[in-house]
Amino acid sequence: RRCPTDRCPGTPTSGMPDPEPPALSWFFLSPVQVDVTEQSGTRYYVEAWMYVTDIGSGFKMAELTFTSSTESSGIRTYTYGSEDRITGGENEGVFKAKFWFESYDEGGLWGLKRLWLSDYDSNARTYEAKHLYLFG
Repeated sequence: RRCPTDRCPGTPTSGMPDPEPPALSWFFLSPVQVDVTEQSGTRYYVEAWMYVTDIGSGFKMAELTFTSSTESSGIRTYTYGSEDRITGGENEGVFKAKFWFESYDEGGLWGLKRLWLSDYDSNARTYEAKHLYLFG
């Protein structure tokens, strides 16, 4: 798929393919870790904020993967460019994801393992947790 002529890298009518994945400018996660205890019916809320740019086809989605402290359990959550954008447009903006852990999830500490970004041209970039903390 080629990026739309009004958003292509280079000249607006170049019709060039979109070779670049989205890029993260900053990232904020609160809280950084969640301690899931066995209090029945309790939800543990987390918010992620990120500023993403994509010079070609536009930011489509992000996948955040969390793992338990034993790394035997994992949870994924998603944010979508068109639905979860706070400010900006398809090619750059602030996006917010809000999600939760349930009391029946594996007990103990949960933390972010990776963030995966994708654009409308299926270009993708992965940020491991140890690198994400440099963006906060």
